[in-house]
Amino acid sequence: MSSSPSVPVAVISGGGGGHEPMDSGFLGQGMLSGCATGEHFTAPSAPDIAQLITRMIEETPAEEVLAIVKNYTGDVLNFQLAVELLEDTGVACTLVYVHDDLATRGVSQGARGIAGTVLYEKILGAGASLAMTSEELGQLAAEIEQTIVSYGICFRAPTTPDGKLSFDLAKGHAEMGVGIHGEKGVSTLPYSTRSEVIFQAVKEVFSQLPPGSEEVIVLVNNLGSAPEEDLKYACSAIEEYARCIGETIARMKSGRFVTSDDMDGLSLTLMRARPDILTLYDAPTLAPAWSE
Repeated sequence: MSSSPSVPVAVISGGGGGHEPMDSGFLGQGMLSGCATGEHFTAPSAPDIAQLITRMIEETPAEEVLAIVKNYTGDVLNFQLAVELLEDTGVACTLVYVHDDLATRGVSQGARGIAGTVLYEKILGAGASLAMTSEELGQLAAEIEQTIVSYGICFRAPTTPDGKLSFDLAKGHAEMGVGIHGEKGVSTLPYSTRSEVIFQAVKEVFSQLPPGSEEVIVLVNNLGSAPEEDLKYACSAIEEYARCIGETIARMKSGRFVTSDDMDGLSLTLMRARPDILTLYDAPTLAPAWSE
């Protein structure tokens, strides 16, 4: 838990282990006030989440809590149950759901929340540090939801705790649309060079970017053990592709933000942003994983 100046809302998040630096690396003034971490790829328990929410009210100046929840079944159910456990205490907690993964849009449970979660944490955390109310933050989250898309690819699945790979992938093939819990994607792509796979992901994520005139924030995320050359190529490919289709990149950040243990892969996140949202994105933060 991090200390913060007097603000009406404390922003928290949480999820399973194995995704470091998410979420603990984003604790700090200007981002998260607290987080709950479960076992490997497993949502934190409802009692642990409820205890975190209570601590936010008791140990910070906040009067309300806003929780950023990745749209995975376990996370959603346990955060909802945590709020139910606190119903009779008078503690107010608003849940914001992240479902930025374009690979799973249209499925019955809705899209998963993947690396776009970090942009929610940065922007909503900045808003909270500026004393925005829970209603204002909720409206901001709804606007982000309409403008953000992410897409993940991998060249080797992550290693499970028992030393096995979470799924098999033939040599010379990449998995497109993977999740952060080691899930297979929506298709398998044979390739000659890694750059052609990354470029295919660039085209896919741009094809799903909601239309608009606003500039674009880009987050290139290392899912675990992708070489730095892949991230550099992704950044340059995004810049070139954006120029070709007339999009303007306002901000670009690359690094390890949300991992899937040692997966050899990366994810790309695009988000349209008005000037006021860019101001929140640019706001200072003490969260170590963002500031590196």
